[in-house]
Amino acid sequence: MKHTSKVTILLVSFFLLTQFLALFLVSGEVQPNITLEENQTIVSINSTLITEVPANIFDWKAIIYLAVGISLGTGLILLLRKLSFGGKLWKVWYFLAVYVAINFALKLLFSLTRISLAAITLISSILALTLAFLKVRKYNFYIHNITEMLMYSGIGTFIVILFNNNILFVSILLFLIAMYDMIAVWKSGHMIKLAKFTTDNKLFPGFTMNYDSKKGNTKIITNDTKITKTSETKNIKKRTRQAILGGGDVVFPIIFSGVVLGWLFNKGFTRMQSFGLSLITTVFAALALYLLFYYSKKDKFYPAMPFIASGCYLGLGILYLVLLFI
Repeated sequence: MKHTSKVTILLVSFFLLTQFLALFLVSGEVQPNITLEENQTIVSINSTLITEVPANIFDWKAIIYLAVGISLGTGLILLLRKLSFGGKLWKVWYFLAVYVAINFALKLLFSLTRISLAAITLISSILALTLAFLKVRKYNFYIHNITEMLMYSGIGTFIVILFNNNILFVSILLFLIAMYDMIAVWKSGHMIKLAKFTTDNKLFPGFTMNYDSKKGNTKIITNDTKITKTSETKNIKKRTRQAILGGGDVVFPIIFSGVVLGWLFNKGFTRMQSFGLSLITTVFAALALYLLFYYSKKDKFYPAMPFIASGCYLGLGILYLVLLFI
């Protein structure tokens, strides 16, 4: 097993909680009376919360937009690694990204209540700004991982609307991302370089936890601690390991399951039914992730997306079988 049982369960739990939250937000956004060329339901975002997304970037075009975005983002981070002040620029970039993503997620969450739009905008902005500041100021296990849940719920929900409930195109996206992940880890290795750069700057985009495992007892290190000259502290430092799960490994299964949810709603299922049935793909994705951690070896890097994507596809197959009996 790559990490201890406690750490593995925590990582998978964070993954699942984020999927649940994102799907809950997606279920609140599906609209029954919006039509495009055909009479069909789509997932949309209230235009008062964010600039309305043009209809001409739905379906397969979304794959191109995401591919360009991922390429540019990867290239910029690789460039920052080479600059002496790259760490500081990454902190600014990360802060802005965190603020925008959390602000969007909170707006969606609060929009499900009876709070006025003005109050939603103000509260979301203040909370997002505070959380983003605390996140980049100093590593804290709770703040980092809770904000990651909010971030990827917001990002995933936004991207879901680009696919117009098209399972074929989102399946192609998942396949391409899985292939890219394998190349980036096992061939070029640039994904490993990105992970090391961001973790060294204590701003890794994804779930992360430092832990000390001594005699089978796992202790999560919740804050940065000052290193003293005591022998015990030195021993703890030597024993400290880090577990990570990249943000992409969290976002893309959200997109997949979110599109499945919209597709189910378009088939006539209620919001709650669509939410519950779409969780089948989520559960199998989480199971695949757990098996990856269970069978992987310590101190080795693995691309998670091929395994998570396989879980998503298997879950979709099981879902189709379930629908035959409903």
